[in-house]
This record gives sequence, C-alpha cells and structure tokens, in this order.
Amino acid sequence: MDRPPIHLRVLDGLREAGARVVDVREWVAEKWDHAFGTFFDSLLGVFDSFESLESGVARLVQIVFWPITATARLLRIDRLLGFLIHLPALIAWGVFAGLMRAAELVHMDGVLQRVADFMYWLTTPVRAVFSFVHAWGATRSARDLALATPALLMLLPFAYVAIAGKVQGHGTIAERYREAVRDADEQGDYEVADLMRRKLEQLGVSTNRSDYIAAARLEEQGDMAGAYQKMKGLAPADAPGFMPAQYWIVQKLLANELTKAEEPELADPNRRLELALERLNQVSAATGQSEALALTRAYILVEQGHPDQALEAIGSYGSASFPAAAMRLRILAKSGRQRDATEQARLVLRLFDEHQPAEPSADDHRSRALAAAVAGEDQHAEQALLDLVAIEPDDPQARQQLSVVSMRLAQRTLGSDSFNGRRLAERVVRAQRLGAPPEAVASALQSIVAQRRRSDAHREAWNELLAAPDAGAELIHAAGTIAASAGEITQARKAFRQLTDAGDAPPVVWNNLAWALSQEPRPEYAEALVAVNHALAAEPNNPRFRETRGQAYLHLKRWREALDDLEHSLNAMPDSPGVHAGLATAYEAVGETQLADIHRLHGAK
Repeated sequence: MDRPPIHLRVLDGLREAGARVVDVREWVAEKWDHAFGTFFDSLLGVFDSFESLESGVARLVQIVFWPITATARLLRIDRLLGFLIHLPALIAWGVFAGLMRAAELVHMDGVLQRVADFMYWLTTPVRAVFSFVHAWGATRSARDLALATPALLMLLPFAYVAIAGKVQGHGTIAERYREAVRDADEQGDYEVADLMRRKLEQLGVSTNRSDYIAAARLEEQGDMAGAYQKMKGLAPADAPGFMPAQYWIVQKLLANELTKAEEPELADPNRRLELALERLNQVSAATGQSEALALTRAYILVEQGHPDQALEAIGSYGSASFPAAAMRLRILAKSGRQRDATEQARLVLRLFDEHQPAEPSADDHRSRALAAAVAGEDQHAEQALLDLVAIEPDDPQARQQLSVVSMRLAQRTLGSDSFNGRRLAERVVRAQRLGAPPEAVASALQSIVAQRRRSDAHREAWNELLAAPDAGAELIHAAGTIAASAGEITQARKAFRQLTDAGDAPPVVWNNLAWALSQEPRPEYAEALVAVNHALAAEPNNPRFRETRGQAYLHLKRWREALDDLEHSLNAMPDSPGVHAGLATAYEAVGETQLADIHRLHGAK
C-alpha cells in the first residue's frame, strides 16, 4: 500500500501533536478544576456547618442595629449595594464587548478569541474564587451585607499588614523595628527595646548595633564585666567582628578600665597592651590603615617601650596631619632627639596655623604649647596656654607654665627700649595671679616704678597695672610698698587707696596708707590718723601701728597721746631711731628736757 505524500504525513503529525497538546491542556485544566472544586466544596461545607450560627448572629445583629437597618431601608441602600456588586461584571463585559468589536473591524476576532479562551482557562481558579464570593453575596440580602460591614472593617488591618509585608519586604518593617528600639532605649523602656530586638531577629536582621547599645547600657549601669562579655561576643579576638565593639574594647584596655575584675589576665598592664594591639590588628585587616589606627598603634608601641616602631607606625601622617605631627613631636621630645624635635615643633605650629580646627580641643592647645616651648617661641606658647586655660581653667600644669612664660616675657619686655605698657601690665598681673615667685614679681614692679618718670611705656604699664580688674590685693599692696620705698609717695597713696576704697582692706594696708599720707608732698596728718585708727581697730597693740599713730599725733601737736603710743612702741622696738626721735620731740614739747636728751642720744646711736 502506497504511503501518503510527505505533506499529508506532516499535516497528520502536526494534527496529532496538537491533539495531544489539547489533551494535556484539558487534563491539566481538569485536575486544576477538580482541586479547586474540592477545596471550595470543603469551604462550602464549613459555611453550611456554621449556617445556624450565622442565622443566630444575624438575628441578634438585626435587633441591635435596628435603627441603622431602618435608615438603610429608608435610603434604599439595598439597591445601591446591588448595583455596586454587579458593577465590576458590567464593566468587564463592556470592555470585553468593546475589544471584540474592535477586533472584528480589523479582522483579528479569531486571534483575540483564542487569546480570550486561553486567558479564560488560565484564570479559572481566580474566577472560581470570585464566583463563589459573588454567589455568596448575591444570596444574601443587602441588609445582611450592611450588617457584615463592621466585621469586614475589622479584618482590613490584618489584610493590610499581610499585603504590606509582601509588597514592602522585610527591609521597611525592619527599619520600623529599629526606630522602635531607638525610641525605647532613649525613653529607658528596656523591656520594649528587647522585644523589638527579638522581632528583628525573627526577621533575620542583624542586631549587632542593638546588642552594642545594650552592652553600653550595662556599662552605664556599672556592670563593666557584663558589658565586656557582650562586646567580646560582638567582636571576638580572632576575627574582625562588629567594628564599634572592637574599638570599645581597645579604648577600655588603653584607658585601664578593664582590669582583673572583668578577666584575670587583664590584671597585667603589659597584657592589656598586647590584647589591645591584637584587636587593633583585626580592625586594620578588616578596614585598612587609617590615621586614627596609626596613632593608636603608635601610642601602644610607646607604652611598650618601642619609640622607633611608634615613629614608623605614624609614617607619612606625621608630616601632613596636625594630630599625627603632634604625637610624633611628643615621641621625639621624650626620646631626647632635640634637633629632630625642634624641626618637628616648627612643623606642628605651621600645620595648626594652616589647618586650624573650627573648635580646637584642650589637647590641641597642649600640643601647640609643647611645640612652641621646644621651638623657643614664647609668644606662641603664651597664646596656646591662654587658649588652654580658657578651656580648662583649673589645670595646674597649664597655669604654672603660663605663669612662667608670662613672667619671662615681662622681664624680656622690661629689657627692651620700647614696648606696649598695657601688654606688660597684663603679663605681670597674670604671672602673679597664677603663682609666679614673689621675688620675680617684685623685681618687675621695681623696674616699672624706677622708670615710671622717664618712660611713657613704663608709666602706662604702672597705670594699667593699678587699673587692671584682675589684679589681686597682694599685687597692688606690693606695688604700693615698692613705690613708697622708691620715694613715689603719690603713687604709693594711689595704690593703697585703691585697696582701702574697695572695702575691707587688711590692717597693714591701712597702716601703710597712714604712713604715706604723713609724708611729703602735701602730708595729710588728719587723714593719716583716721587711716591708722582703722588698722588699730583690728590690732590695737601692734607696735608699728602705734608708732605710725604716734608720729601723726606729733605732727598734730597732740603730745601726750603721741607719748603714749611711742612709749608703747619703744617697749617692742627699743632700738628704733624713729621712735626715739619722736619721743625726744614730744618730751621737749611738754618740758621734759632731760628725757628728751636721753631719747635724742639713743636716737643718734
């Protein structure tokens, strides 16, 4: 029997293949329909089993919501709901009819029909679900549907959470949990914070940062051992781990805040340095080299007694960065390399001037002061120390260094031909206030007083010194005493009056003022008597104060009172020429010439 032509055999083969494809499609569709049919039959069975419960609940709801249902009937809500239920189907049918009409116009209705058949088959499960929902809604009255609205509204949040979780993913949800953790930590609600951390763990999100915060909280509560254990869990010694935890451990080791109480081996300072260096190596391996790591490594090496390795660790940072340059300077100065230290000091000063921080720290100013001292630049050192004391006014070392530098600059200024008198006075006042040696202050005051009449700069310095608001009483008294000794009686009076006019001056100041008022030019004995009486009110038996008052009585020709005071002074100062001379004058005035001659003779000796 002859075989059919090749083209017929090909067509038969394609037809058979198509039939098999159709059979497979129909088999899949049959299985799909059967599975969903079984599922929804079960679902309907569940609904049927709850039919009686539904009826009971519906009757109860009808009674409770009777006013609402009455209003709904009045407003014909049932028609509106019925229209809304059928509206999607009407829209879908209208769209489909429009597409079919358009396809017929372009002769593609056959293709579109095949596509529609395929989509119809593909969406069978979805249509089944919506058909069930539509059938369930259609078999209920509009009133029952309205009464079910509150229950549906209660389900909306759960539906929203489920859909949002799928759409947004874990990232957005995790970020909200992180915000909740931060807020709870700030408010001190640690139970809520721990709950949020557990939620993050359930989402598979790393909680390293939250654990770090929890460890830091333990430190704040005084549980350093617990904080250390948590940090070790975040940053093991043999792996980089969580970088902030590594930094925390290194910092605490170097600050000697981790000791035997946290771990026995931490009792040894050298072991603490070794552990810090090991952890620093882990950080370097994970993040690469940086200036901060280099400086920390250099610090550890210096503490271990390896200055050369420390300088090598700083490397090129020491010539480009102010903090690194300052640390290199400290190492050079400590190791006694004076020449290299001097060159490095000039570099430190230049780097600070070129890259001055917006808000320099106290350590920055300490580095400046050290660099200026090594470079021999006292004015720069003075300014650096002034800035340092402004930040830390109670730093004893800074105050002492500033006192020395200010006095040295003041003495250097006094040796020059021309200078700023105000600046000189400021330095002397500052040096004395910060504890400069009294003999150094007295030497500066003597130079100012001695040259006051011949130099405008010295005169300006004297006036500024007396007018300085931060000049202490001790300095003003010393200035007045030196002026009196130098014969500058007017200036001495000015200094002493400044102290007595200010309020409660010491008795010795009142006595010195009385003495100055008794001297030329233009002595004022009555005022002198008033001043010395202030001194005697505090110390009535002081022999020097009694001598001063006795001399004032002599000039006021109050002989008997003068004799009483001078005789009292003579008992304590039997060899005082001034007392004997005063007694000779007083006794002669009252006619006791023999006693006058005796005292005159003793005064001459």
